[in-house]
Amino acid sequence: MDTAEVDLTDPLDEQQWQLFAQVSAASGVASSLSLPIYHHGVLIGGVNLYASTPDAFAGRQAQLAQALGTPAAEAVSNADLSFSTRLAAAAAPSQLKDSIDIETATGMIAGVSGVALDEAERLLYEASARADVPPALVARILVIVHSGWLSP
Repeated sequence: MDTAEVDLTDPLDEQQWQLFAQVSAASGVASSLSLPIYHHGVLIGGVNLYASTPDAFAGRQAQLAQALGTPAAEAVSNADLSFSTRLAAAAAPSQLKDSIDIETATGMIAGVSGVALDEAERLLYEASARADVPPALVARILVIVHSGWLSP
């Protein structure tokens, strides 16, 4: 495989996963376990564990997941990621930005209107539902307008 053809920035690139498997095998890695890392319910990263024996993680996924505070059901053995897991990994940066935008807009709504944060968040989601657009889009628009970025 020509490594110049591998797009290391694309988590959906099958050549990247093939290269990962080849490098792992060449370096003596016989098994791996990948676990997502969440902070307040938001995916922020992941941990990859490696071992030199094929069954090093067999029967231990739940215990390792618990130690890392992550759902055992989301553990991926031997980097054999399902398509849905790869899509979730690819979407993580966007989801993180959406979450930050929603939290920022919620704080702005609370500050301007004098309501509690949970009420401000409810108002944002209500506006999103009425407009039939994603909450993150409503949040971005509110942040832009409130910041004066659209001012002449």
